[in-house]
Amino acid sequence: MEFAGLPTWNRDEALATHPVPNVTSAVISTPLTAQPLSRSSSLLFVDSKVQNYQSLVANVASGTEVYVLDSTQDAIAQITQTLMGQSNISSLHILSHGAAGSLQMGADGVDWARLDRYTADLQSWSNALTDDADILLYGCDVAAGEVGETFVQQLAKLTGADVAASDDLTGNSTLGGDWNLEVQTGKIESPLAIAPGLLATYQSVLANAGRCHY
Repeated sequence: MEFAGLPTWNRDEALATHPVPNVTSAVISTPLTAQPLSRSSSLLFVDSKVQNYQSLVANVASGTEVYVLDSTQDAIAQITQTLMGQSNISSLHILSHGAAGSLQMGADGVDWARLDRYTADLQSWSNALTDDADILLYGCDVAAGEVGETFVQQLAKLTGADVAASDDLTGNSTLGGDWNLEVQTGKIESPLAIAPGLLATYQSVLANAGRCHY
């Protein structure tokens, strides 16, 4: 399986030097609490409403810490809390349901019209990220249309990171999905955080209930 426009994670190469953590050894916290990071350069945030998310995070790239977002709390605030005091994070991955110009995560989600509400939080993320950090958004249709492109561009502007997101269904191919993040700002150097084999066998798509059937 190929993922257009993104570097490829070579699982065998990663395993040669670092065991890939499974869901029991990765850092998973529900509700989210700040955790010290000593070795990780990549963070994967997963919204707890994603169907069968456990199967996706069972095998993540070496050096990746996994956090499960409390779906009853503000997601941006949870991510901001986790990033406080951290540094040298080269990639930040968010796995959630999506819609055009919207990440449906946490209690209320966040969309292009409300990004300004989170200006201070999002700008603070740059303190934890490297100068060339990437933010990868796994969710259906997040970058679709004018509102989707506006959302991606504004997120990149506020965080100072390069951002990649999908403009179509994300997930199972028989349901019309794929794992390509077609819309990108800047140069995306980070591969997907989840093992390609798990992506290929995931049985759902990351869309809201009105977009498709699970």
